[in-house]
Amino acid sequence: MDLKIAERLRKYRKERDMTQDALAQALGVSPQSVSKWECGDGYPDITFLPTIANYFEITIDELMGNDEIGQEQDIDAFYDFISSTNDCEACAKKAADYMKKYPKRYGIAGTFLAEASGLSGEKLTEYLPLMRETAKKIMKECTVQWIREKAVRIMCSVCSDEEFDEWHTFCADDYKAYSGEVLEERLWKQGKWDESRIRFDVNNLNILLHFMSRSNRNLAAPERATEWFKNNIRLIEYFGENGEIPRAWWGKYANLHFRAACSSFGYGNNEQAWEYLEKAFELYPRWLEIPCGEELELGRFILFNDVKAVKNKWRILVPGVGEEYISGGHAFCHDSDDMYYAMTAPRGWEWFNGIREDERFKAAIERAKTLMETYPEPAEE
Repeated sequence: MDLKIAERLRKYRKERDMTQDALAQALGVSPQSVSKWECGDGYPDITFLPTIANYFEITIDELMGNDEIGQEQDIDAFYDFISSTNDCEACAKKAADYMKKYPKRYGIAGTFLAEASGLSGEKLTEYLPLMRETAKKIMKECTVQWIREKAVRIMCSVCSDEEFDEWHTFCADDYKAYSGEVLEERLWKQGKWDESRIRFDVNNLNILLHFMSRSNRNLAAPERATEWFKNNIRLIEYFGENGEIPRAWWGKYANLHFRAACSSFGYGNNEQAWEYLEKAFELYPRWLEIPCGEELELGRFILFNDVKAVKNKWRILVPGVGEEYISGGHAFCHDSDDMYYAMTAPRGWEWFNGIREDERFKAAIERAKTLMETYPEPAEE
């Protein structure tokens, strides 16, 4: 278990504005013992933990960090429930309960909005007041841009006609109103042309990622979806030279082949689907072998120039600026469980339904499981 005694002891000591010597004197131990505990070179004797906890007026669980560990395990269990349940109402109810437990976890609030928005009729009407309250809380308190954008988009799609204008005001009414382009224009007018050109490159990437990640309205239209994925595959191929795909796009490129396989199965073009699926199995390991946090070339041409992606960090590296968050950064964050999750998910991937009993598909699931186990998701930094 990852005990957090060192950081908790240091935190509570500093909150009382105490030196290590002062704490050692209060506890009746040597300053060297306190220093060792805070450096993580050792733990207090288990029989001494109540003395330390009582001194700081906290529980032993709080001192050891078990409360935080328990929270993370509980939240992981929540997301496991959401991903394994094909019942929007049950998911919405579960998310509503977890919002009460963790009011500052805005990702859970966003999950509630997404699940509740999948309801219809009287059930949606029943949940709308809480959806409205949740979305307003997100807009007031949450600073994570993609959660804010998600809340506004969902409310714009489910709110009444009378409320639509209120929610729609949170959206820019023109693509040029995008804040990055405002900054690009300002730098240009100030005569900071090199800085403006760098911002131009960043904005190009934002526009491209937005285009590639848009909801393509292909529900119940698998043939149309396949063409969409094929076009995005060709677009990525354009970024490279001599048939080589720039490494930043390897994950997205693999995922697009997988999605093209899924949609091809959806309209019975199984031969094409198996070709795309096999290609996805070939491509994913190349991406997964790249260390997380590595800086990756996007393609050496006018669209991006020296801007780089940072693998699995929702970040780009901007010359002269450093790392920046980018809203379409999920394009550079594909994980080893992408295929396994999709092929076994209880909902959302119904285009596989026609081949679920096929032995070849069952074997593909096992291959996807092996891929996931071979490249486990890295721990959070």
